[in-house]
Amino acid sequence: MFTMHGNMIILIPARGGSQRFKGKNLRLFYNKPLLWYSIEFAKCLGFGKQTYVSSDCDDILEYAKSNNVNVLKRPASISTRNSKISDALIHLVKYLKNSGISCDYILLLQPTNPLRSVKTFRGISKLIRETQADCIFTAVKCHEKIGKLDSEQFIPYNYSFENQFHHENQYLCENGTMYLFKTEALLDTGSLFGKKAIPYQIDDVYRYNDINEELDLRVCKMIYEKHGVYWRL
Repeated sequence: MFTMHGNMIILIPARGGSQRFKGKNLRLFYNKPLLWYSIEFAKCLGFGKQTYVSSDCDDILEYAKSNNVNVLKRPASISTRNSKISDALIHLVKYLKNSGISCDYILLLQPTNPLRSVKTFRGISKLIRETQADCIFTAVKCHEKIGKLDSEQFIPYNYSFENQFHHENQYLCENGTMYLFKTEALLDTGSLFGKKAIPYQIDDVYRYNDINEELDLRVCKMIYEKHGVYWRL
């Protein structure tokens, strides 16, 4: 079991509804629901008994129970497409407090990121101990050329037309693999990022594995076929 300087709880948020990719949290990925991969990763870290699946969907909660992790029924009021993840997090913290369970850190694992490595967890846990950050989150270099439309004219944001490659060294994107943050900062600010969030840049084979549509699922399958899972690294 990995140790932290303080008590850590793992939350896997798995809302039942999805507009773009219906039923995504229980969609099969190599004969296992996407949710299974986050649950197994939590167990690999040695935190199975400290893992909670939060959902408004009975099917998801029953599946989580069958995999021997804790479940938390999420109210419908914080389970809409416009609900913030911080609502589910604060709901969890209030439940833990009422149950007499202390929690200094929360590790957020999204079911739509099935491929992640133990090496990454080691890195973010080390970084949050060594810095004054409220949150450490995984990020990757942004290789896309991003801009906006202004009166039907495209305005580059992270690069210039004259310098097509300069953007690659300046910008990062959240990739959703892991978020490790302090519970106190969440309660103080209402955000998992707190007042000081530091990105942990990853460049392994799992850097692009956020599944929000059918094409993402196909890409993840290609990565899995070539590399498998590195949970025990």
